[in-house]
Amino acid sequence: MLKEFADRILFIGLVCSHVNEEWYKRYLCEKFLPKGSKLIRISSRGNGWPGRIELAYELYNKLKIKFISLSEMWGVIMS
Repeated sequence: MLKEFADRILFIGLVCSHVNEEWYKRYLCEKFLPKGSKLIRISSRGNGWPGRIELAYELYNKLKIKFISLSEMWGVIMS
């Protein structure tokens, strides 16, 4: 199949919102959590398609949950 495209450059990428890397956790905390909060749990891709990210965190001794849509996380193009 790729022989048909030998004269072109192709970029193929897969994006997954469920990344268990340290940079991913830091990014989510810095972008979406209030200062001084403590991350409790990250849940990715739940509640149907395309799903959402759920951040459970503690702030002032209260458990709170932040829901992030995939378009909010990665932008419209990536969703």
